[in-house]
Amino acid sequence: MRALRVDFSKPVRPVGKLNGMNNGPLHTFMDATAEFREMGVDFVRFHETHSPNIKCVEIPYIFRDMDADVNDPASYYFGETDAVMKAAHDEGIEIMYRLGMGTEGTKPWLFMFVPPDYEKWARIAEHIVMHYNEGWADGFHYGIKYWELGNECDLWQYFPGPRDEYTNLYCIMARILEDHDPSLKIGTCGFAWVFSRKPPARKLETEKGGYDSERGFTSAYEEWEDRVRFFNSFLARVRDEKVPMDFFGWHFYVCDSYQTEERIGVIDDLLKKYGFYGNVEVINTEWNNMHLARDPGGHWDFSQMVTMKCAVGCINSMIVMQKHGVTKAAYYDACPRGNFCGLYDYQHRLLRHAYSMKAVRMLREGETEVWTDGGTSVLRVCASWNGKTGAVLLGNEGLTEEVRLDISNLPDADYEVYLFDETHNLVPVETGVYAGAALRLLVGRDSAAVIRFTRKEASV
Repeated sequence: MRALRVDFSKPVRPVGKLNGMNNGPLHTFMDATAEFREMGVDFVRFHETHSPNIKCVEIPYIFRDMDADVNDPASYYFGETDAVMKAAHDEGIEIMYRLGMGTEGTKPWLFMFVPPDYEKWARIAEHIVMHYNEGWADGFHYGIKYWELGNECDLWQYFPGPRDEYTNLYCIMARILEDHDPSLKIGTCGFAWVFSRKPPARKLETEKGGYDSERGFTSAYEEWEDRVRFFNSFLARVRDEKVPMDFFGWHFYVCDSYQTEERIGVIDDLLKKYGFYGNVEVINTEWNNMHLARDPGGHWDFSQMVTMKCAVGCINSMIVMQKHGVTKAAYYDACPRGNFCGLYDYQHRLLRHAYSMKAVRMLREGETEVWTDGGTSVLRVCASWNGKTGAVLLGNEGLTEEVRLDISNLPDADYEVYLFDETHNLVPVETGVYAGAALRLLVGRDSAAVIRFTRKEASV
């Protein structure tokens, strides 16, 4: 039997907005406001919001002629961007605006380029801020605080130039935006790949002459070395030149929560090395827990991404982020695609990952994380309490475990146990009154449970 301990008298930190989303609630073919409420989504990063039918958010879609006058409202097209922003704002959702360009499916690329004029690019970004926060160009007063400068600019396809040129661009944009409005929270591009402690084999060659011919690497090891150098030089320059950095953005796609823990451990080490740890927010601006496999024809089998194992890994990855002090996270993606990532199928029915988000919504009701102990790398536990309500969240990526939950300093409370597995979509399976005794439950393989507590009125 696995003993897990919870002490409701020991607050740790606020529970973060870890069930946030990339995009939504308004999509091309669907208004997902009701589903967002059900999942408790109150943080959205706008990134790759465009589709074949709408062109929005990305700088080249808004400012379509790079030779145009940056100060002329006629140079900007806000159209659909206004619509998706309004839907989120009207629902009370906190917005992060990603400034730059996301994935482009065409080749040659039309918009994925290194900006020819860094200061002009920054001034365009400044006017987008003005439109949404200061009413400029028939705009709004939304008070958007979080502005992310680019997307995965450590990857060639998002910044097709030397990595250190992104550092130059970041420094110019960050200073111009801070000078314009010091209250803005400015952060990095959501780095994609740094977060591996162990380098690849030195001689990991790829077929047909080169691992990354655009940047001149012939092995994964060489590229890993260059990335490590880049991240260290980026943080050193931001520190030494006192460049604004209110949050550090990072991404991950992993098979289990152990890999999540490994990656965020590398981030913690980097931020400690350069004096940023505890002084900047750590925000995961794009992530998913998924198991990718190929079918017999060699094509990706996206069905493996919506398994129960993935959904529980999703819960456990959010627990890991909470334990490491991540304040916000944006799952990729809330658009109803039905294949890659996604919370819905093509009929807009919720898939399993939506219930992962609902489980974390229940944890967030307690507002403050409290002390827990006894979890493992596959059986994870997190708890919350606000004096009246709270929850214990368990996620099991391993074999079936019998669990004894030893609880300290919780007043008499009603409790409900919710089960999430192959046959239960986070439904109540047990109710009772907690009066000091340990709780016992069986947590099956690839399953999760939430125990919600409500303090009895007589003891308030």
